[in-house]
Amino acid sequence: MLGRILLVSLLFVGCAQVGQLEGGAVDRVAPKPIMRKSKPLNETTNYTGSSIELVFDEYITLNNPSENLIVVPPNIRPQVSKKGRVVKITWDDSLLNNTTYSFYFNGLVQDLTEKNDSIMQFVFSTGSSIDSLSANFQVVDAESDKALEKYTVGLYEKYTDSTKPIYFTRTNKQGVANLKYMKAGQYEVLAFQDLNKDLLLQANEKRAFLSSPIEPVFADSTVTKLYAFTPEQELGISSFTYLPPYGFRIGLYGSDSNRILKLNGKQILETHLYPITSDSLHFVYDGPDTNSFELVFESNRFADTNRIRIKRTDLNLNANLEEIKIEDALAKSDWVFLPTAPILYAPDSLELILSPDSSKVFAPIEFQPAFLKVSTVPFDQVEGQSLSLSPSQIKLKNAITDTLSFTRKVIPSKSLGVIRVIADSAQQGNVLRMIKENKSLRELVIPESGVLEFTDVAPGEYRFEIIVDTDKNGCWTTGNLKIKRQPETLYRFPKTSKLRPSWELEVELLPSIDE
Repeated sequence: MLGRILLVSLLFVGCAQVGQLEGGAVDRVAPKPIMRKSKPLNETTNYTGSSIELVFDEYITLNNPSENLIVVPPNIRPQVSKKGRVVKITWDDSLLNNTTYSFYFNGLVQDLTEKNDSIMQFVFSTGSSIDSLSANFQVVDAESDKALEKYTVGLYEKYTDSTKPIYFTRTNKQGVANLKYMKAGQYEVLAFQDLNKDLLLQANEKRAFLSSPIEPVFADSTVTKLYAFTPEQELGISSFTYLPPYGFRIGLYGSDSNRILKLNGKQILETHLYPITSDSLHFVYDGPDTNSFELVFESNRFADTNRIRIKRTDLNLNANLEEIKIEDALAKSDWVFLPTAPILYAPDSLELILSPDSSKVFAPIEFQPAFLKVSTVPFDQVEGQSLSLSPSQIKLKNAITDTLSFTRKVIPSKSLGVIRVIADSAQQGNVLRMIKENKSLRELVIPESGVLEFTDVAPGEYRFEIIVDTDKNGCWTTGNLKIKRQPETLYRFPKTSKLRPSWELEVELLPSIDE
């Protein structure tokens, strides 16, 4: 009999707190300019000189001045030098009249020991006023809503892959970036990791953008939120690993149900292929012996090729079986093993030893050349399962020489519970995600009634998120800068609900009053 309890979770509106850095006496602070000692002073107007001198609060070194000092507008060619704690910037070109000049230090100045750096800005004007418009942003992770530090936020008149921002700065620990000293106009906004600090977005860098241009205003206190996402990877092969003597593991970028995999010109049969996850496949080779393999990935949209060479003697090695480990495995969860050579024969059933009482039971077996699946029995009291495979019980293309023993802990069927979730009926068609320890375990489409039921749930603490499933693909979809598609919206319910063994839990997800 299941127990029953009612819990309520509320939608959280706000941003996560970011912990303080720890590390003893290690210096983590970038050098800071002593602005009262600068020549000229920051924000000087009617300036006609040809140099800037900045004094810092510690001894410094310069990091690639030709790349990391950027001047807007870029009509002067600055020369940078340093002596002790002083940086001097000079130029021979004429300054434009009635113009605000911004000097961006993009990691230019570092301390001597830890190489700490930051983005700094120094401005003066050749006219009687300084451009004074501003804009504020906060960059957060699109899935977790956590603030992202050290992201570059740039403004562009027109963004292209090869264009550097006109105005830019870097986010602080709260993910906040404050852009100042801007002139009137419309600007496109892009935030990105900038891992190599070149002010250009790279394919592997997380990014966030605004769908429409902004117009900065005077003394603006509004903070606009930017949702950073990992870009979609092009379809293809991310890894190709050999598992002697005849096994292979493939990592894939993206997924495509119409994909075809070929090895040495021959299509890999589905019976020789086992999907571990959506982006990881295991397969076994059953062709003529060779020490060179060419893997071809083909789909309607893309083709990719990867090659690997092996020692021919590896083909003579003994085979093995690898267990697919499942976290929080249920007593009735199938137990799957992947061979490193094609399975030729397995019995109809195998003996399992059950703990804690060491009782024995025969479990049905299913196999193909690429996998062996043990269909375990969901006894209420079972807490663990043990299995032995001897060379006489299972036959592979290359033999196993020793008896293989496997043991796993499982959650007894008697301990499983039910979580019934009551969502807002207005969320019909969206997706409810159940989360444990920050890992998404299950996702269900919300029906018209708004009531969903998760069965066979292990004891533990769970929270929930609702995905606004715009593209109706049944899962969360990341953003796409090229086609200006934002990542799908997530409504988070951070309060956890605790499911005890054998209980039935009802959770009502209430909408936020701020929605």
